[in-house]
Amino acid sequence: MKVALSDKYIRPLKQYGQRAINTADDWEKEKLARKCISLKNCAIAPLSSTLAKNRTLEGLQYIENCLSSFFNVYADVFQNLSIKDTDKAVLLAKIKLQNDYGVKRVFLDNNPMFAKRCLETVELLSNHNISLPERIIGSRYYPKYCGISMKNTKDGSTILLHSDLEGWQPNSVTNSPIELPLHESLHLQQNGFFLSNIKILPKEYLEFAQNSKIANSSINCHCNHEAHVDLLVRKLIMNDLTENEERLLKYLNELFFTKINIPQ
Repeated sequence: MKVALSDKYIRPLKQYGQRAINTADDWEKEKLARKCISLKNCAIAPLSSTLAKNRTLEGLQYIENCLSSFFNVYADVFQNLSIKDTDKAVLLAKIKLQNDYGVKRVFLDNNPMFAKRCLETVELLSNHNISLPERIIGSRYYPKYCGISMKNTKDGSTILLHSDLEGWQPNSVTNSPIELPLHESLHLQQNGFFLSNIKILPKEYLEFAQNSKIANSSINCHCNHEAHVDLLVRKLIMNDLTENEERLLKYLNELFFTKINIPQ
């Protein structure tokens, strides 16, 4: 099966990205960033239907190749849109993230509070022996309250998110300012993603999800991956899951081949 994404979406993505880097106008950068996000949606939309028609290893490899090609460019666009880190507190956090925790590449949008939240997130992950993203990108030009995880970029596993994490977050399961970077980091722990995500849960676990305040909305949208991460986030930050939510989380950990051991 041939990979057919390249020129159709990657070439304009590179063009928008280059224009965004070269312009000094914030509004122009904002518009170009939105065009890049629109291209991402166009590129990803056909992949689910492709998998529905070809649920094979070849089909999965096709999707992985498409995403890898696209996200290599997509992540770099927003990396280049991230404001250069010069603030003293940001640079200290950056050194700590790289030297103490081994995050290879860090772009903090010169935002001290974002830097602080990323450090808190990495500390929490490290305390539970959960692998860390290899690259963190924050950008004020990425949509507010949004993030994305990308496993297969040339710089390794990457999380990209808006650099303002403070205040109310839509669909939050904890109201914690580190929820978004933690959420995206935990998506990187999921394996067998596409087939596991569309799997219909056994009746027992579907009932657990539908009765959960945390997992219910995601399961009803056929988003096993979001329910899984929401439960993990709640567990890591608040550790107050019900008995049935714990059982659902254990099932979803197995479904996504996720090796995370969080003590009760």
